Amino acid sequence: MDFLVKHFYYLLLILLTGILSQFIVKTSDSTPAALAQLGFLFAVFQFLFVQLNNRQKKYFDLRYAFFKDVVKQLHAISDIIQQAMLLDVAPAETMNKLMSAANELSAAINANEKLLFPGLLSTPSARTINEQITALLNRTSAYHVSVSNDESEAHAVIESTNWHNETRIILKQFNKDKYTFFNTIRGYL
Repeated sequence: MDFLVKHFYYLLLILLTGILSQFIVKTSDSTPAALAQLGFLFAVFQFLFVQLNNRQKKYFDLRYAFFKDVVKQLHAISDIIQQAMLLDVAPAETMNKLMSAANELSAAINANEKLLFPGLLSTPSARTINEQITALLNRTSAYHVSVSNDESEAHAVIESTNWHNETRIILKQFNKDKYTFFNTIRGYL
């Protein structure tokens, strides 16, 4: 039924072509009229096929571009955390970059979820990735607030060590689960 609703005009064109072809056959018994009828039917079916194929190709191209964007954004989240761990970046800078990357990812998924990826947010892999990004954000925010409130060097070192240890576990799992999420998105292609 869904096919009929989506392609109503194409089906109507085919029906009108069939009616027209019956009219041509009844009014003339010549071979050229029959060949013209077959050629016209072939052209209509070819038009229908090309239109459906172009629509599917456009959706594929949009989904593939989104997939590449999500891959880039999830890798960016991993890179932000890894750089903060390796280079001892200020907590405020890490928090800002991480929130920006998470917001970009969230906006991209929400913008494309209904049309291109129906039901993507309800998949277990999407929920897992969302929970892990939230955990990374919450832990980094707590680290930022703790270091900002108590500026002593000893507290900053202890809090930094705790943040590294806790975030490393979350990041390890995040890096494994993001590939499951990639496979989920790839299933829509």
